[in-house]
Amino acid sequence: MTDYGIDEELIRDFLGEFADSIQELKDTLALDDNEITQEDRVNQLFRCIHSIKSNLRMVGLDALSDSIHTLENTLDDIRDNRLEYTLNFSFILRSTIIQVYDLAESQYQKQDISSPLLQLNQAIQLIGMSEPGMLDKISLDVLLLIDPHADHYTPLETNETPVIPVEATKDPIFEKVSSTIHDDLDYFQELSENLDHILPRWKNRAEHMVELCLNLNHFADDKVDPIQLKAAALLHDMGMAYIPQKVLNNPGKLDCDELILMQNHCRLVHEWLRRLPNWQPASTMVYQHHEHYDGSGYPQGLSGDKICEGARIISIADAYTSLTSDRPYRDRKHPMVKAIMVINSNSGSQFDPDWVTLFNNMIKQRQH
Repeated sequence: MTDYGIDEELIRDFLGEFADSIQELKDTLALDDNEITQEDRVNQLFRCIHSIKSNLRMVGLDALSDSIHTLENTLDDIRDNRLEYTLNFSFILRSTIIQVYDLAESQYQKQDISSPLLQLNQAIQLIGMSEPGMLDKISLDVLLLIDPHADHYTPLETNETPVIPVEATKDPIFEKVSSTIHDDLDYFQELSENLDHILPRWKNRAEHMVELCLNLNHFADDKVDPIQLKAAALLHDMGMAYIPQKVLNNPGKLDCDELILMQNHCRLVHEWLRRLPNWQPASTMVYQHHEHYDGSGYPQGLSGDKICEGARIISIADAYTSLTSDRPYRDRKHPMVKAIMVINSNSGSQFDPDWVTLFNNMIKQRQH
């Protein structure tokens, strides 16, 4: 018998059933939208969470059962259309259930779970108090409270940026362009590789950018010319080569002059690229890739549809690769999930919400 007066065999059965419920929850979250309706997905998740909550109470883990209850209420609000089901919420749900399992196992091993349980309850309280449309905005704070590392999503075992695998770079369209265009693309590729030598911590970053941009564009049926987009993705940060190393490596807040220097990097490439024949669209993408959807970006303060589609794609890809790469002002890489949640939290402000939706669909397909 355990300290809770419950047979140890029952505890083992409970933990085994809990693990099965986690797998069921993961499978439900991973289904594509064309495989399950949103209503059926939420109903399946609700039943799974309700079962876990009841089993926790059955084996004497009332505190953990109470924590799950708020998640159950949130799913009920989603079923009644009072809240919206989002990709960020799916990450929170998955992270919470895994954390509850770990806490249940730890408690039966007579470990002190008071501190992580307090953090879990603080996170769940934030979920319970969220207003419609606000859950995505607070989702990263919630995830960090639940699990500061989120390692069970994206264990970063190498120094490489997690890349969403694509076939877009093999698209036949790249085999049909003129030899001049091919030569230019080869030259742009060479320039981006040279930047790797100047800024070693960004090694292969442009390559990852190209893959991510082309794949995201492919989800929109190549709405943007893939050739122009590839050129812009390769060259978007080439202007960084002209920024003094002391500015690039500054771990603190940039002063006014340093900020102007840093923001000038997109103009330098734009001015060079627009003078080349055939590359005016790519030039515009490079120039605008730091504009924000709400008009708060630079260099022109453009907003909404005034920002070209290619720049809106690059903006998302640039943020993703930046958040998952080592930088002097960042202690460690953000795991992929945290990067995705940051992008979703800034949908409609920094990023075009339509492209964020496509980005989420791409992530779901990768998970599946």
